[in-house]
Amino acid sequence: MASARIDADTRILIIGAGVVGAALADDLTRHGMKSVTVVDQGPLYRTGGSSSHAPGFAFQTTGSALMSELARRTLDKLDGLTLDGQWILKWVGGLELACEPERLEYLHRRHNLARSWDVPARMVSADGCGKLFPGLDTSTVLGGLHTPTDGVVKAVRAVEWQARRAIENGARFYGHTAVTGFRTERGRVTGVEVRPTPPVPGNPSKGDQLPEGTSFIEADIVVVCAGLWGPGLGKLLGLELPMVPMEHCSSPHQPAAVARRIQ
Repeated sequence: MASARIDADTRILIIGAGVVGAALADDLTRHGMKSVTVVDQGPLYRTGGSSSHAPGFAFQTTGSALMSELARRTLDKLDGLTLDGQWILKWVGGLELACEPERLEYLHRRHNLARSWDVPARMVSADGCGKLFPGLDTSTVLGGLHTPTDGVVKAVRAVEWQARRAIENGARFYGHTAVTGFRTERGRVTGVEVRPTPPVPGNPSKGDQLPEGTSFIEADIVVVCAGLWGPGLGKLLGLELPMVPMEHCSSPHQPAAVARRIQ
């Protein structure tokens, strides 16, 4: 679609109130955007997507300098914050284990990536892994990669904290609001069609709800932050978004596991 002129009054609508949508709304409003609306088909702020159930461990080492920088900025942003007296981030350090030579070689490559992006990291022996993570059976461990500045993030708390600050700065968050279509005019988006979704038993929404009868929200820019629901929204515009849900947990068939040392 053709780009829209962006100024403080540009109407920006974000689809998805998970950690990505909440962080975007927070940053936009902090930088002076005055008309930011966030909708989600689930209840706020435990919407039912990945942010609601992800383990929340934040690794800073990736194959992308940009993604590593984003992870580092996210951890710095959440450092020391609390939500209603509960912590959001703990700097626990990360320990990735290798039980096969191929995995150990992979961790050496990750170590080099960490050094390239200025992420503190070191390779440790099997005994070193046991010292970092007491109780670990090191009989099959060949070594590990220790990243002391990685942390555990309580994702739902991080979502709500950022959403609250965005709301204080003028954003509006609406739960139980599903996007069913996009409207465009001469190559530009003009808004989205919406419908209410039913409440989730045992998970009341903390945000506002759209006025009864609302079926359309005007917008100059629409940002899809819907995670695994993104491909479905893309199809409404004739787009194919490459998103594949993956399991988070380890299995007996995986060559290694991720160990966390809670301080």
